[in-house]
Amino acid sequence: MRNKEFLEKRCLHTLFLISKKDPMKFKFLLFLTTALPIFLLDQLTKMSIIQNVKLGQTIEIFPHFFDIVHYTNKGAAFGVFSSLPDILRVPLFYILSTAATLVVLYFLIHLPIAKKGLLLSLNFILGGAMGNLFDRIFRGEVVDFLSLHWYNQWATWTLWQWQWRFKLEWPAFNVADMAISTATVLLMILILKGEDFSSSVKGPPAKGD
Repeated sequence: MRNKEFLEKRCLHTLFLISKKDPMKFKFLLFLTTALPIFLLDQLTKMSIIQNVKLGQTIEIFPHFFDIVHYTNKGAAFGVFSSLPDILRVPLFYILSTAATLVVLYFLIHLPIAKKGLLLSLNFILGGAMGNLFDRIFRGEVVDFLSLHWYNQWATWTLWQWQWRFKLEWPAFNVADMAISTATVLLMILILKGEDFSSSVKGPPAKGD
Protein backbone atom coordinates (compact mmCIF):
# COMPACT_ATOMS: atom_id res chain seq x y z
CA MET A 1 0.00 0.00 0.00
CA ARG A 2 2.82 2.36 0.92
CA ASN A 3 4.64 1.52 -2.32
CA LYS A 4 1.50 2.36 -4.31
CA GLU A 5 1.09 5.71 -2.54
CA PHE A 6 4.79 6.44 -3.06
CA LEU A 7 4.54 5.70 -6.80
CA GLU A 8 1.43 7.90 -7.13
CA LYS A 9 3.19 10.79 -5.39
CA ARG A 10 6.28 10.32 -7.58
CA CYS A 11 4.14 10.33 -10.74
CA LEU A 12 2.29 13.46 -9.69
CA HIS A 13 5.54 15.15 -8.74
CA THR A 14 7.09 14.20 -12.10
CA LEU A 15 4.07 15.57 -14.00
CA PHE A 16 4.29 18.78 -11.97
CA LEU A 17 7.97 19.21 -12.85
CA ILE A 18 7.27 18.51 -16.54
CA SER A 19 4.44 21.05 -16.59
CA LYS A 20 6.74 23.67 -15.06
CA LYS A 21 9.75 23.01 -17.29
CA ASP A 22 8.14 21.98 -20.59
CA PRO A 23 4.40 22.86 -20.99
CA MET A 24 4.15 21.32 -24.48
CA LYS A 25 5.59 18.02 -23.25
CA PHE A 26 3.01 18.00 -20.45
CA LYS A 27 0.21 18.65 -22.96
CA PHE A 28 1.48 15.83 -25.16
CA LEU A 29 1.52 13.45 -22.18
CA LEU A 30 -2.04 14.53 -21.38
CA PHE A 31 -3.02 13.74 -24.96
CA LEU A 32 -1.36 10.29 -24.74
CA THR A 33 -3.17 9.48 -21.49
CA THR A 34 -6.58 10.97 -22.31
CA ALA A 35 -7.50 11.67 -25.94
CA LEU A 36 -5.60 8.73 -27.47
CA PRO A 37 -7.01 6.05 -25.10
CA ILE A 38 -10.54 7.40 -25.71
CA PHE A 39 -10.00 7.12 -29.47
CA LEU A 40 -8.58 3.59 -29.21
CA LEU A 41 -11.33 2.38 -26.85
CA ASP A 42 -13.96 3.89 -29.14
CA GLN A 43 -12.58 2.10 -32.20
CA LEU A 44 -12.00 -1.23 -30.42
CA THR A 45 -15.57 -1.33 -29.11
CA LYS A 46 -16.97 -0.41 -32.54
CA MET A 47 -14.89 -3.12 -34.22
CA SER A 48 -16.17 -5.64 -31.69
CA ILE A 49 -19.77 -4.63 -32.37
CA ILE A 50 -19.29 -4.83 -36.16
CA GLN A 51 -17.78 -8.32 -35.88
CA ASN A 52 -20.14 -9.80 -33.29
CA VAL A 53 -23.50 -8.02 -33.53
CA LYS A 54 -25.60 -7.96 -36.69
CA LEU A 55 -26.71 -4.60 -38.04
CA GLY A 56 -30.05 -3.75 -36.42
CA GLN A 57 -29.69 -6.45 -33.75
CA THR A 58 -30.53 -5.75 -30.09
CA ILE A 59 -28.97 -7.61 -27.15
CA GLU A 60 -30.80 -7.02 -23.89
CA ILE A 61 -28.42 -6.36 -20.97
CA PHE A 62 -30.67 -4.84 -18.30
CA PRO A 63 -34.29 -5.54 -19.29
CA HIS A 64 -36.38 -2.46 -20.04
CA PHE A 65 -33.40 -0.15 -19.49
CA PHE A 66 -30.10 -0.90 -21.28
CA ASP A 67 -29.32 -2.76 -24.52
CA ILE A 68 -26.32 -3.39 -26.74
CA VAL A 69 -27.35 -2.60 -30.31
CA HIS A 70 -25.78 -2.17 -33.72
CA TYR A 71 -26.98 0.95 -35.49
CA THR A 72 -25.30 3.27 -37.96
CA ASN A 73 -25.69 7.03 -38.11
CA LYS A 74 -24.91 9.08 -41.20
CA GLY A 75 -25.84 12.33 -39.48
CA ALA A 76 -24.41 14.28 -36.58
CA ALA A 77 -25.10 13.44 -32.93
CA PHE A 78 -28.44 11.67 -32.51
CA GLY A 79 -29.00 11.53 -36.29
CA VAL A 80 -29.14 15.27 -36.98
CA PHE A 81 -28.88 16.01 -40.74
CA SER A 82 -28.88 12.28 -41.57
CA SER A 83 -31.61 12.85 -44.16
CA LEU A 84 -29.47 15.23 -46.24
CA PRO A 85 -28.35 13.90 -49.65
CA ASP A 86 -24.79 12.54 -49.69
CA ILE A 87 -23.60 15.29 -52.03
CA LEU A 88 -24.34 17.83 -49.28
CA ARG A 89 -23.98 15.75 -46.11
CA VAL A 90 -20.49 14.30 -46.71
CA PRO A 91 -18.65 17.58 -47.50
CA LEU A 92 -20.58 19.36 -44.72
CA PHE A 93 -19.47 16.90 -42.05
CA TYR A 94 -15.89 16.79 -43.29
CA ILE A 95 -15.70 20.58 -43.11
CA LEU A 96 -17.41 20.82 -39.70
CA SER A 97 -15.41 17.96 -38.18
CA THR A 98 -12.09 19.29 -39.47
CA ALA A 99 -12.88 22.84 -38.35
CA ALA A 100 -13.94 21.66 -34.86
CA THR A 101 -10.78 19.55 -34.50
CA LEU A 102 -8.55 22.47 -35.54
CA VAL A 103 -10.27 24.79 -33.06
CA VAL A 104 -9.77 22.27 -30.23
CA LEU A 105 -6.09 21.81 -31.20
CA TYR A 106 -5.59 25.59 -31.25
CA PHE A 107 -6.93 25.91 -27.71
CA LEU A 108 -4.94 22.90 -26.51
CA ILE A 109 -1.72 24.45 -27.82
CA HIS A 110 -2.35 27.97 -26.51
CA LEU A 111 -4.04 27.29 -23.16
CA PRO A 112 -1.75 27.87 -20.18
CA ILE A 113 -0.90 24.84 -18.05
CA ALA A 114 -2.79 26.36 -15.11
CA LYS A 115 -6.07 25.67 -16.94
CA LYS A 116 -5.89 21.94 -16.28
CA GLY A 117 -9.67 21.52 -16.17
CA LEU A 118 -10.04 23.07 -19.61
CA LEU A 119 -7.15 21.03 -20.99
CA LEU A 120 -8.70 17.82 -19.70
CA SER A 121 -12.14 18.71 -21.14
CA LEU A 122 -10.67 19.55 -24.54
CA ASN A 123 -8.75 16.26 -24.63
CA PHE A 124 -12.00 14.40 -23.98
CA ILE A 125 -13.59 16.33 -26.86
CA LEU A 126 -10.60 15.66 -29.12
CA GLY A 127 -10.63 11.91 -28.38
CA GLY A 128 -14.35 11.70 -29.12
CA ALA A 129 -14.10 13.86 -32.25
CA MET A 130 -11.26 11.71 -33.61
CA GLY A 131 -13.29 8.54 -33.00
CA ASN A 132 -16.37 9.69 -34.90
CA LEU A 133 -14.32 11.43 -37.62
CA PHE A 134 -12.44 8.16 -38.23
CA ASP A 135 -15.81 6.46 -38.73
CA ARG A 136 -16.97 9.04 -41.24
CA ILE A 137 -13.74 8.85 -43.26
CA PHE A 138 -13.25 5.06 -43.34
CA ARG A 139 -16.81 3.73 -42.87
CA GLY A 140 -18.92 6.55 -44.28
CA GLU A 141 -21.10 6.49 -41.16
CA VAL A 142 -20.80 6.39 -37.38
CA VAL A 143 -21.35 3.14 -35.47
CA ASP A 144 -23.60 3.42 -32.37
CA PHE A 145 -24.09 0.52 -29.98
CA LEU A 146 -25.32 1.72 -26.56
CA SER A 147 -29.05 2.16 -26.00
CA LEU A 148 -30.84 3.52 -22.92
CA HIS A 149 -34.63 3.40 -22.69
CA TRP A 150 -37.48 3.08 -20.22
CA TYR A 151 -39.71 0.02 -20.69
CA ASN A 152 -40.18 0.88 -24.41
CA GLN A 153 -42.88 3.29 -23.30
CA TRP A 154 -44.14 6.42 -25.02
CA ALA A 155 -44.99 9.79 -23.48
CA THR A 156 -47.16 12.66 -24.67
CA TRP A 157 -46.35 16.34 -24.14
CA THR A 158 -49.07 18.93 -24.76
CA LEU A 159 -48.54 22.67 -25.16
CA TRP A 160 -51.68 24.67 -25.89
CA GLN A 161 -53.16 23.11 -29.05
CA TRP A 162 -49.94 21.29 -30.02
CA GLN A 163 -49.15 17.77 -28.95
CA TRP A 164 -45.93 15.74 -29.26
CA ARG A 165 -45.59 11.99 -28.74
CA PHE A 166 -42.11 10.58 -28.14
CA LYS A 167 -40.52 7.36 -26.99
CA LEU A 168 -38.83 7.27 -23.58
CA GLU A 169 -35.37 6.42 -24.86
CA TRP A 170 -32.04 8.10 -25.47
CA PRO A 171 -30.73 7.93 -29.05
CA ALA A 172 -28.08 5.20 -29.47
CA PHE A 173 -24.55 6.39 -28.78
CA ASN A 174 -20.93 5.23 -28.50
CA VAL A 175 -17.74 5.79 -26.49
CA ALA A 176 -16.84 8.90 -28.50
CA ASP A 177 -20.24 10.45 -27.72
CA MET A 178 -19.75 9.62 -24.03
CA ALA A 179 -16.38 11.40 -24.00
CA ILE A 180 -17.81 14.52 -25.63
CA SER A 181 -20.78 14.51 -23.22
CA THR A 182 -18.41 14.10 -20.26
CA ALA A 183 -16.38 17.07 -21.49
CA THR A 184 -19.57 19.13 -21.74
CA VAL A 185 -20.43 18.33 -18.12
CA LEU A 186 -16.88 19.23 -17.01
CA LEU A 187 -17.09 22.55 -18.85
CA MET A 188 -20.46 23.31 -17.22
CA ILE A 189 -18.94 22.58 -13.78
CA LEU A 190 -16.03 24.92 -14.55
CA ILE A 191 -18.47 27.65 -15.62
CA LEU A 192 -20.49 27.22 -12.40
CA LYS A 193 -17.26 27.46 -10.42
CA GLY A 194 -16.54 30.80 -12.10
CA GLU A 195 -13.84 29.74 -14.56
CA ASP A 196 -12.70 32.74 -16.62
CA PHE A 197 -12.64 31.56 -20.24
CA SER A 198 -12.00 34.99 -21.69
CA SER A 199 -8.45 35.11 -20.35
CA SER A 200 -7.63 31.45 -20.87
CA VAL A 201 -5.87 31.66 -24.23
CA LYS A 202 -2.59 33.47 -24.45
CA GLY A 203 -2.61 36.00 -27.23
CA PRO A 204 0.47 37.03 -29.23
CA PRO A 205 2.93 39.14 -27.26
CA ALA A 206 2.56 42.89 -27.62
CA LYS A 207 5.24 44.87 -29.42
CA GLY A 208 8.03 45.95 -27.14
CA ASP A 209 7.42 43.10 -24.63
